[in-house]
Amino acid sequence: MNKIIVFALVAIFCAVCVSCVNKSKSGNNDAKGTEPEQGPVEAYYLFGEENDTLVKVFYEKNRLYMWCNKDVVLKNNIVFEESYRLSDEPTEIWDVKGNVKKLYIGDIGQDYNPILCVLYEDGKVGIMQVYGAILTGDTGLGRLNMNDIVDFREGGGGPIEGDDGEVFYEYNTIYAIDKNGVEHEIMPYFGPEHLSLLPCGEEGKENYRLSFSSDWKMTIECYWIDGSLTDVANGFFWPVDNECVTSAGCTYRYEAYQHGVAMESSESDSGLILLMGEFTFNDPEDGINVTLTPNDGDFLFGASQMGETVNYTVTGNFFD
Repeated sequence: MNKIIVFALVAIFCAVCVSCVNKSKSGNNDAKGTEPEQGPVEAYYLFGEENDTLVKVFYEKNRLYMWCNKDVVLKNNIVFEESYRLSDEPTEIWDVKGNVKKLYIGDIGQDYNPILCVLYEDGKVGIMQVYGAILTGDTGLGRLNMNDIVDFREGGGGPIEGDDGEVFYEYNTIYAIDKNGVEHEIMPYFGPEHLSLLPCGEEGKENYRLSFSSDWKMTIECYWIDGSLTDVANGFFWPVDNECVTSAGCTYRYEAYQHGVAMESSESDSGLILLMGEFTFNDPEDGINVTLTPNDGDFLFGASQMGETVNYTVTGNFFD
C-alpha cells in the first residue's frame, strides 16, 4: 500500500489548530482586489487592531510587485530583523504566467496568515505565501491546478453546528469561485508542505538538495563534493495526474530557472537557463528515506541516466 504524503498548508508561524473559532474571526484583515476597468489591479493586507498595512501587491506595466512594511513586521514580531529578507522597495514577483485580472489576499488558519491569490485573465490561479516571502526573500509565484475561476472570497472552513444550531468554523480559509458560481476551498489544491530532501549520495559525486513548498514552488541546489554550493534553480512543479496529489508514487512535471553553469543541462554562461522535465516520488520504506526517479527532461537529480532511482532523506515533512 502506498504511503501517503501529508499535504496540509501550515504557515511558518500560524498553524491551524483543532479548537473552534466563530465565523467572524477576530482581527481578520480587510483584503481587497479590484477589476482593471475600475482602477489599478492591487490588493492590501491590513494587520492588527490598528489595521496597519503589512503588504501591498500591485500590477503595473505587465509586472507584479509586492511592497512590505518592514516597520509593521518588526513591531509585531512576525520575524526578527536579522531574518527579514525583503527590500525596502517594492520587490518584483517572478514567474507570473499571463495577464493579471485580479489580486486577493486572505487568511488561512486561525491567525494572521496572508495568502496572495492571483487571478489570470484565462481563469487560472497563481499563489504565494506572504510570510514565506518575508522570511526567505523568495517572491516566486506558485500555481494552483484550478481553471475557470472568476473571483475569491474569504470564509470559514470545517463547519461545526452547536447544540443551539449556531454554526462555528474550525479555521478561516479562502474560496475560489468558478464561472458557474461553485466555490472551491483552495487549501486542498496546495502541494506538500515544506518538503525538503537531502541526498544520500555516493562519496565523490555531486549532491543535490531539493525543496518543495505547498504553493508548488521548488528549489534545486547543487553542491560539489567539498560541500560548496555551485548552482541553484528555482521554479515550480505540478502533478501529472490531478487525482494523485497526496500519495507517494505520484509523477510531477517541473519548470525551473537555473542560476549558474554547473548543472547537467547547462552549457551556457549567459543569464538564466530553463530546466524542464518529469520525475516520480517512490514509496518510502521507513518514513525517512524516499527514492526519486527522473523520467525525462533536462535534469537528472543526481542519477546517471533517466529512469534510474536516486535516494534522498526527507527532512522537512513526514510520511504516514
